[in-house]
Amino acid sequence: MTCDERFLDHRYAPGFARTLGIGGRRSSRLVFVITTVLSVIALLFAFPHQKTASQTSYLVLVGDSITANWWSLTQAKDILGMRVANRGRSGDFTDQMLTRFEQDVIQLHPRVVVILGGTNDILRGTSAAEIKPIERNLETMANLADKNGIRVVMATLPPNGGIDSVNAPSPRALSDRNKIKTLNDWIRAFAHRKDYGLADYYGVLADDRGYYLKDASTDGIHPSARGYALMEPTVREAVQAAIHKSK
Repeated sequence: MTCDERFLDHRYAPGFARTLGIGGRRSSRLVFVITTVLSVIALLFAFPHQKTASQTSYLVLVGDSITANWWSLTQAKDILGMRVANRGRSGDFTDQMLTRFEQDVIQLHPRVVVILGGTNDILRGTSAAEIKPIERNLETMANLADKNGIRVVMATLPPNGGIDSVNAPSPRALSDRNKIKTLNDWIRAFAHRKDYGLADYYGVLADDRGYYLKDASTDGIHPSARGYALMEPTVREAVQAAIHKSK
């Protein structure tokens, strides 16, 4: 008989009580308590503690197709000990991201969320005056996360264009590029003001003209494998900084 089996065998408990010089009804109660405690200890050793899903620490990436296409950062990936939950949805505008924010982010109780949105809002023909609603949507998402104890990382939008940079950009492309720069300036200022983390994707993907760097995009909108490789260290550093910021 093993030691654990002996602990679980009530025949040994009375002998233990006699060793302590205890007898009668009181000893029976004490024997029961001691036996129960030893049984629990034996079970704990028999079934080692395993981390449950509710105890898993998550990092959520919420955004549009730029986030959804980030195949190297999927559910199976870990960053700084946190399981990555990619909640990018192709074609999403910031108001749609906000609508699903509760379900896709808050209910998962992540440690950190990275918010990237606004490209689709701009590319659908948003006027300069309509940048404000994008800012409000991004700010509302960040505030919701903050109120729920989730560390926030704001991400700047990647640049636009660069695949056919030999030809002069169209007036529409120039307008979109300027709006992206305007929104990114607001995102940087907002993150600084709120003491949030900042993943400056634009800073690592754009050349001095505001185009994508060579081979960093597949179509002038979405990053390529090289583009995502440039982005990953940036988001890692931003997440680490957000974790270490005092609330």
